[in-house]
Amino acid sequence: MKEVDLSVVFPAYNVEKYIINSVQSVLKQRGLSFEVIIVDDGSTDGTLDLVKSAFKDDLRVKIIHQSNRGSGEARNTGLKYAFGKWIFFMDPDDIIADDMFERIDGLLKLQPQVIDFILFGSQTRTFHDDSIVHQEFKITSPKLIKEGEILEFVDSFRENDANIFYSVWTKIIRKDFIIENNLLFTKHQTSQDAIFSIKLYNFANSIFFIPEEFYYYFAKREGSAQTKKNPNKIKNEIIVINETRKMFDSKGIKNESFFSYFIMLVVKSEITQMSTEEYSRFSKLFREKKSNEVIRDVKFKKLSLKYKFFYLISKNSFLSYLFLPIIVK
Repeated sequence: MKEVDLSVVFPAYNVEKYIINSVQSVLKQRGLSFEVIIVDDGSTDGTLDLVKSAFKDDLRVKIIHQSNRGSGEARNTGLKYAFGKWIFFMDPDDIIADDMFERIDGLLKLQPQVIDFILFGSQTRTFHDDSIVHQEFKITSPKLIKEGEILEFVDSFRENDANIFYSVWTKIIRKDFIIENNLLFTKHQTSQDAIFSIKLYNFANSIFFIPEEFYYYFAKREGSAQTKKNPNKIKNEIIVINETRKMFDSKGIKNESFFSYFIMLVVKSEITQMSTEEYSRFSKLFREKKSNEVIRDVKFKKLSLKYKFFYLISKNSFLSYLFLPIIVK
């Protein structure tokens, strides 16, 4: 296949209810030339047969099957087969704005400089209601962030910027930049996208930031990696905390507000996974929680009022149990 502007990689595991809608949101795009690479990661439902049937006549779509090795390994597989100058890793249950590729194509034509990755905003939707959480942008027009400005740029991140920093799907990455820096996803079942994103910031010399909500992230899908109870999930998220700390320290970034907020998200994630009807069981799990080793790094004064309240609750097992229905939301 000849080179295209963009390769869109979907890791797909048991997403027969969502994958068609996600891929179709890409196939309707104009502007950038593209290919779609679906890597079926050993699905046990009808995902593989469904995509084979739905896209059998579309030459833009490649379908690859492998045994179940996790979404990170599936993304690495997709990268091996990619012919695009740029790589875009989407999740198989999300969609993108109708004019995303056309808008990016027009903006790239105005940028003669080499760009390591393109960064853009997202909006968060849920599968259970019509609520939408919008992204707020301090920078209001497209901007090239050069090497000497990246530190200040990351230092400006706040609570609503977690997806901008950690999520791989808010980025379109130059393939040569990935290859030059030997960037691959780890084998962790969760959080490998966050670890990958940290590496992007660590190696980047230029970032093209577009303050638009191009990506529509659907949260709280039943059966997703984020909603499943997984004893290793918190371990992986603590790895992300440690990698963030290392990256911040090496770059001289002092963003205590953003760092403290992310730690509290991890604490919240662990407490949410303790959900149980019996307080005695909850109390035992609470005393053993792994996030105790990182919560000490939280700068209380840097938290918003909402997370100051949660911080105080999270220090006490009974209060955490009492407010669990609110924490889980």
